[in-house]
Amino acid sequence: QPPPPPTIAPTNEAVKERWDQFSELYSENFRLWSSVAHQALVSALELDGGASILEVGCGAGRHLANIRKEAAFGAGLRAVDYSTEMVHNAREAAAEAAAVVVEGDAQALNAAWTNRFDRVIANLVVHIVPDPDRALGELHRVCAPGGCAGFTVWGRRAESPLFTLLEGVLKRLRDEGAIP
Repeated sequence: QPPPPPTIAPTNEAVKERWDQFSELYSENFRLWSSVAHQALVSALELDGGASILEVGCGAGRHLANIRKEAAFGAGLRAVDYSTEMVHNAREAAAEAAAVVVEGDAQALNAAWTNRFDRVIANLVVHIVPDPDRALGELHRVCAPGGCAGFTVWGRRAESPLFTLLEGVLKRLRDEGAIP
């Protein structure tokens, strides 16, 4: 019987470090796990009805062109990611989509953004931050009155093999004395 998966969320610093290290692999393979969910979210949010759009957790910026295509003519498009490396990787895609990309934390978005965005997108982000409730509060705070915020998740961290498999295997190997 495998050990139960860890249920404690990592610290902000650990999340940032992990994504910085993972950024190249993610950038090359993101379509495998995020595009379908992202397209469904973009369609549901009816981006052509918003004058300002924020994508939280933009990763390498691969979805910015699609957001721009679906957005209302002239809509402002801003994107944010917590990983320094992801923001660096997103710069070219952001320029092509006429978007501004900045580094930032989904759990503590820019204070000046209160009620600023007509549409807020967070694709596969909320479940990976240490404090999902805080992130959801931030998505709500930056959404303009009458605007729409949408997010997708894989599920609870404790039930998601993507986030628990490696930690569970390492714990088992340590418990068995196979690794320090």
